[in-house]
Amino acid sequence: MEVSKFAEEELRRTEAIKRDKTLQAMIQTRDMQIQRLRRKLRRWRCMGMALITLTVILLIYL
Repeated sequence: MEVSKFAEEELRRTEAIKRDKTLQAMIQTRDMQIQRLRRKLRRWRCMGMALITLTVILLIYL
C-alpha cells in the first residue's frame, strides 16, 4: 500500500513538473512575440515620424 501511495505521489509530482515546463515555454513564446511586435511598432513609428517631418519640410519650402 505504501509503495503505490509513493508511486502516485511521484507521478503527480512528475506531471506537475511537466505542466510547469509547458507553461514556462508558452510564456516565453508569448514574451518573444510581444518583443517582436514592439520592435515592429517602434520601426513603424519611426518611419511615420520621418514621413511627417519630410512632409512638413516640403510644405515649408514649397
